[in-house]
Amino acid sequence: MHARAWRGRRWFAAVLAFLTVLTATPGMASCYGRQGSEHQTRFRVSGGEVEDTSTGLIWQRCSSGAEWKAKAGCVGEISYLGLDDALATAADG
Repeated sequence: MHARAWRGRRWFAAVLAFLTVLTATPGMASCYGRQGSEHQTRFRVSGGEVEDTSTGLIWQRCSSGAEWKAKAGCVGEISYLGLDDALATAADG
C-alpha cells in the first residue's frame, strides 16, 4: 500500500473516532439522567444497594459473599455460585 493512501486511511479513522465520541457523549449522558456536567439522577446509592430510579431495579454493590463497608468498599471473599445456588441466594434476598 502506498504511504499516501495509508496516511489517508489513518486520517479518516481519526476523524471517524472523534465524531463517534462527539456524538455519543450527549446520548450517554441523557441515558443516565444527567444534562451536561450535572450529577446523574437516575441511580440512587444507599449503603450496599443501588436503585435505578427509572426502572425500580435494586441491586447489591458487592458480589455475593462480600459486603459493603463505607470507608473500604466491598470487603470479604466472593462466593462462586452455580446457577441453582445463585437462584436460591437471589430468592432469599
